Amino acid sequence: MDKKKKKDKQYKFFADAFHEVVVPLLENMATKDDVKDMATKDDIDKINSRLVKIDDKLERYGNRPDGHEKRITKLENKVAIAS
Repeated sequence: MDKKKKKDKQYKFFADAFHEVVVPLLENMATKDDVKDMATKDDIDKINSRLVKIDDKLERYGNRPDGHEKRITKLENKVAIAS
């Protein structure tokens, strides 16, 4: 009877440890659907290239008003001289 109690105690200990460690890991594991819906490296590279293009455009358009300001200043100077 003592062996049976000892085995029961070991089984209970193992079951408790299993439920504390393995079950939470299984809950956190990704399913096939999760993996299927994940973004791939190619997707991320495409997004990064789009962001780089957008940044380039913003830099170019950001420089245009500076060019306009220079033109306006030149025109104002010409108008002042002509007046």
